[in-house]
Amino acid sequence: MAESTLKLEVAGRTYMVPQPSARVGLALQASWTVSLARRGNRTPPPYAVERMARYDNQESDIDEDSLGPVWEQMVEDDVSIQDLRRAAWAAYAWICTGSEATAQKVLNPDAEVGDVGPKA
Repeated sequence: MAESTLKLEVAGRTYMVPQPSARVGLALQASWTVSLARRGNRTPPPYAVERMARYDNQESDIDEDSLGPVWEQMVEDDVSIQDLRRAAWAAYAWICTGSEATAQKVLNPDAEVGDVGPKA
C-alpha cells in the first residue's frame, strides 16, 4: 500500500506531497489507464474516459492535481519550470502506481532505485 505522503527533494528543498482526494486520485489513475491504452493502440475503457473528463475539458490540470498544495509551494519558491514539471510527473507516477521508487526514478532518472514498478 502506498504511503500517505511522497517526499520529494527538489532544488535543494524537501516537499511532502499528500495523496489526493478519491475523486482526484481516480481521475489521475484513469488518465494513466487511457494513456497506456492509447499508446498500445487499444480503446480505453469507458469508465476511465469518463473519470478523466476533468482533464479533457480543461477543468483541471494533471500536474497541479498530482502535486496538490505542493504545486503552489513550488511556484512560490520559484523553482524552475523543469523542476516543477518533473516533480509533478513523479507525483503522478506515485499516485498511479503506488510506488515511491517509481516516483523517485522519474524525479532522478540516473539514480539507482530499486523496486521500480506498480505494486499489487
